[in-house]
Amino acid sequence: MRRLRRSSRNPSTGDPVVDGRHKALVGILGEMATALQTTEHCQDMNDFYDDLVEFAEQRLDRAAQGEWVEAESDSRFRGFLAERMPLPARDGPACKDCELCEVLEDQVHDWLGDMPIRSRRGVGNSVA
Repeated sequence: MRRLRRSSRNPSTGDPVVDGRHKALVGILGEMATALQTTEHCQDMNDFYDDLVEFAEQRLDRAAQGEWVEAESDSRFRGFLAERMPLPARDGPACKDCELCEVLEDQVHDWLGDMPIRSRRGVGNSVA
């Protein structure tokens, strides 16, 4: 499992709102890293998490260098999630029913300001 690079953990753009959002993303990835270490899960989840960390590092690095547009970057994140979720192992024999993929996807969509994926799929509490 890949960890977020130290240089990407505390990105600073000088904009407190943007920096706060990025700090929240770093927190989501850190919490998920802990959950992945303590919960049995499929290899697809490891691969997805590693790719998500790499994707987040690219965003944070571009933001720190001033080479980033928030709306465009958020759109790329949404595209990444749409392309990768649900994981190939989901509901198959390799799935461990850990629900970590759904939790992570929900957290990232929430961070993006989207409706949580479970609500969009009609799972759990729906938003009226």
